[in-house]
Amino acid sequence: MRAVTLALCALSVHASWTRKLQKRGGAARACQEEPSLTSVPKAFDRDECARILALFEEAKEEVDRRDAMGISRRNRWLPRDKWDSVRWVVERMLKRLPSLPQMDAENFLERHVEFVLLHEFREGDFFDWHVDSKPDDGKMRTQNVNVVLSSATDFEGGALQVGSANASLQLGDLHAYPAALPHKVHDITKGRRYTLVVATRGTIEGYWAAALRDYERLARELGEEHPKLHWILGEHLESIERPEEARRAFAASYRATPQKPQYARKFADDAAEKHAAGDLRGAAEDLGMATLVEPDDAEYRVDLGVVLWRLGDFVGAEEQLRAALERGAPEAAVRAGLSLVLADAGDARGAAAERDRAMAAGADDAAAAFEALEGLRGGGGT
Repeated sequence: MRAVTLALCALSVHASWTRKLQKRGGAARACQEEPSLTSVPKAFDRDECARILALFEEAKEEVDRRDAMGISRRNRWLPRDKWDSVRWVVERMLKRLPSLPQMDAENFLERHVEFVLLHEFREGDFFDWHVDSKPDDGKMRTQNVNVVLSSATDFEGGALQVGSANASLQLGDLHAYPAALPHKVHDITKGRRYTLVVATRGTIEGYWAAALRDYERLARELGEEHPKLHWILGEHLESIERPEEARRAFAASYRATPQKPQYARKFADDAAEKHAAGDLRGAAEDLGMATLVEPDDAEYRVDLGVVLWRLGDFVGAEEQLRAALERGAPEAAVRAGLSLVLADAGDARGAAAERDRAMAAGADDAAAAFEALEGLRGGGGT
């Protein structure tokens, strides 16, 4: 079972946990300049911003509220048959953003624009960390181009954090950044905030390698403060078929939250159910996640060692049981387990030595452990 499946189960109980880590209405902390963000201050004047807003007066308002996904906003989509009305806007964008494919605005709209959208955020709205393109989504969306259409006096909160930086939110400011770069809109605490969004597509060569570098950098720099950045990294690693690295990123996301003990326990409880049902591999996977989320918990290490032993992974079982000892697990019981693991691995001398240590640590506890473990000896599961 993929880590993401269990995460969705957990999120049904702890909905929108990433947002709970942010002080309500708080903005992102000041960070160094984001290398992937290009900003042009006051690229459009007040009258031009009002002209852009007017293009959406007849567009249908779409309320998009998905708390569990960290989304609360309103959208107005500009129909494709009206794109000619934004040609002058695109001309300005092309002039101010030389990194975009340079051509006339009509061709750019036809060849490189996916959609034109007005975002509206009202008091209490937000948009948690997310990316707008993934390697397996088939969209080839590469760049977001935004124009700020509200005066800074029209709203409070609502900082646009793009990667490691807060983008300026002065009327008419123009911003461009990779669609795959994690970004978020912090909670709006007052007023309304409007932004034009032009989603573009372009050359994909080298794009995802750069995105991965951004994910790793942001998870490393901001992940303890923003756990969802680890999650985004995990989803990317999963999409490029690097499952073990993805699991570690998902675990880091859980580990960075105040609820990490509950998440680890959920994995361990699910593992216990699978173990009882004979699904040893599923139990091992879930216990592996529990140990990644709570690496110093000796109980999860012991349980994982027993499951790996039953699966015939004697090296892995010994590693987990010795790690459990280092973390304060009951010595007599764990050394009894080690004795059986080493015996089944063909190390008779090591098995005898661990048996002696187990008995010396507590004969009654060791005897009880040997009896219980002998009943589980071998496989019998999947």
